[in-house]
Amino acid sequence: MFEVIEELSTAKCQCDEHNEDGYVITDRVVAVFDGATDKANSAHPKPGRQAMLAMKQVATDLGDTDDPEIVAKQLHLAVQSVWDNAKEPVATAAVLLAEERKVVRIGDISVGINGKFDVPRKRIDEIAAAARAALLSTLLTKGASVDELRDTDPGREMILPLLQEMNRWANVSGHELGFPSINGNGTPTEMIDVFEVPVGGEVVLASDGYVNPQATLESSEQLVEELNRTDPLCIGPPPGTKGIMPGHGSFDDRTYVRVRMD
Repeated sequence: MFEVIEELSTAKCQCDEHNEDGYVITDRVVAVFDGATDKANSAHPKPGRQAMLAMKQVATDLGDTDDPEIVAKQLHLAVQSVWDNAKEPVATAAVLLAEERKVVRIGDISVGINGKFDVPRKRIDEIAAAARAALLSTLLTKGASVDELRDTDPGREMILPLLQEMNRWANVSGHELGFPSINGNGTPTEMIDVFEVPVGGEVVLASDGYVNPQATLESSEQLVEELNRTDPLCIGPPPGTKGIMPGHGSFDDRTYVRVRMD
């Protein structure tokens, strides 16, 4: 039904037990999950990791349906199951239903089909990232060093109140700040993306740890390495809401899966 060409999931801190990304491959489903970065200094395991692990547990059953709304419902129920032991668990997902030749996406997972990518950006993230980049760029002109700003990231500190409250816009349809998310409360139908996959098509599912995912894992990783070298503060373009912390391999966890449909 499909051939797995390449796959990778790795944590930004290069310690797998803290990875808030994950993926699942069965005979009928290929899915990439991304738990939201913790913004409240929660104890381990972080809420995003708990949400990701809960969704992985139900992934096998997702191949039983061809209805995107049912897929979304099952993922929300999975996240809802960890409400008691995880504070505000939030995640995103993209699920390839192999028999139906369709990808169901909720949130900002990138979907590539035959090398053409749909890379979603949350408007609220763009606003926060632009403000952070403006402050850090200004501090650089005043003589602050890149290493100093990596250690302290006053831009991240400035936008943190917005990031901590942004989930109020999760699954709010019809507003520029609204964005699809898996938080246990359901996603409006119009915020669920569906992509059709042609026979023989190649499909890439990549979490937002890849700012600009490419048609191969190697080329995607090369861009990660280039970003690490040229823009460790992640002030862009495009700017990010966080930089690459000292000792980390990237600014975010990242997952990449590429398959070829029969």
